[in-house]
Amino acid sequence: MKKLLLLSALLIFACSSDDSSNNDNSNNYKLVDTINISWIDNETDPPIQYQDNLTYNYDGNKLLNITNGVDIVNYLYNNNQISAVYYSGGDFAEAEYDSQGRIITWTYTDVDDEPLLPPYTTVANFVYNQDGSVVQTWQESQESYTFLFDQNGNVTTVINSDNSEMYYTYDNKNNPYKNILGNGFFINFWFSALYFLPSLNNNVITAENENNIFFYSYDEDDYPITINSPNGASERSNIQATITYTN
Repeated sequence: MKKLLLLSALLIFACSSDDSSNNDNSNNYKLVDTINISWIDNETDPPIQYQDNLTYNYDGNKLLNITNGVDIVNYLYNNNQISAVYYSGGDFAEAEYDSQGRIITWTYTDVDDEPLLPPYTTVANFVYNQDGSVVQTWQESQESYTFLFDQNGNVTTVINSDNSEMYYTYDNKNNPYKNILGNGFFINFWFSALYFLPSLNNNVITAENENNIFFYSYDEDDYPITINSPNGASERSNIQATITYTN
């Protein structure tokens, strides 16, 4: 499934040498302005070096779009929730929520570049358990993922239906995307620069296993301004990024 900006434009963040201060900036509503990022895609043979310069545009704290100057991803809201995402290549996604504002359905339509092939649609359904875990199931394949969370809403464990598991640890600093209206543990994947990392309010230190470490430097308000991860995660390595904010 092609993801346009998703594959070449979406990322997140992790660890620093000084993680001793407490996060006292809950009233500091910074929003990401730009992210300049590079990484190596190890899924290709040989691996390919990528680089992208992303600009985030808002109406208040509603995310309007993300662009790299060529492609653009547009976001629509309904009742202050992100209801749809439209990609300049034609792909689009739609979200449905329950009465508590929790995502219950995510429908992604992949419009193929070949005009004779019909669009392909895949649907994810979400179930919320009493123990606080969330189960996401892809309707077509029945592949499922169980998400476990810490007290700050960050995903700590992802359990695949094949019983494989991935683990995540976090700092206590501000995640760059925490103040975007409609942000949520799953929606966050679709506008973060490292979309394969499930952090929400804080920043990933280790991703998937203890060897994949992310390092940050922070500004005076404990928001990341640089990211470095030699091992990376999800087949991406040598991740480096710089971030600026709107205020």
